[in-house]
Amino acid sequence: MALSVVLGCGDTENLHYPLTPDRWWYYQAETTVLDKPRQQRLLVSNLGEGEFEGKAVLIQRQSTGRELYFRSTSEGLKRVAVRAEFGDIPVFAGAVTVLPSDLSRGEPWLVRSELQLVESRTFARQDRLRNFTFPVQLTMSISGHNEIIKVPAGRFDNCLRVDGIGQRIVPTDRGNAIAEVFVTHTDWYAPGVGLVKSVRAETTDSPFLKSGYFKQEMLEFGL
Repeated sequence: MALSVVLGCGDTENLHYPLTPDRWWYYQAETTVLDKPRQQRLLVSNLGEGEFEGKAVLIQRQSTGRELYFRSTSEGLKRVAVRAEFGDIPVFAGAVTVLPSDLSRGEPWLVRSELQLVESRTFARQDRLRNFTFPVQLTMSISGHNEIIKVPAGRFDNCLRVDGIGQRIVPTDRGNAIAEVFVTHTDWYAPGVGLVKSVRAETTDSPFLKSGYFKQEMLEFGL
């Protein structure tokens, strides 16, 4: 069965990323940087239709205050802007494809990201990677349609698996050396539900850096 989903600009019901107003998801996340895990809870809710640069968008708000602005196109569901905190002006940094319109073709797409988890082992401020922005381009692809995922919210069958890989060279040892960081990112989407689990790793063989990890799982959701 084909999993192609083509949406118009006003559509809100994407099979794997629903944007219907009043739907919500509650997640638990664990971020590990320098071997120190940090727990966090995140509530994501759909606000419905809004406007960005004179065009209709669908807005999703996170409990951190961050808002994401989406638009459905013939190419797929795209994130077109982000507002970092309440009261900030939404910023367009280029449209990012969340999911392509045709999920059965298997063609990869590119997503802009940033290093967030790998960090310097030293205490020198100039070596701290998170004091700077290091963009990394991820090549995303659909690697499965029928995965079974178990999270605190329950068991979800026929999940869509999306994998991303990328790499980035960063300076180390006060600029005297460089290191290569490898990024892997995987999301699982349950049909009719949305994102149920995400994992990310930023790894390296450099003795100056420490690899970092992230895991997010759904606790509850409301339709």
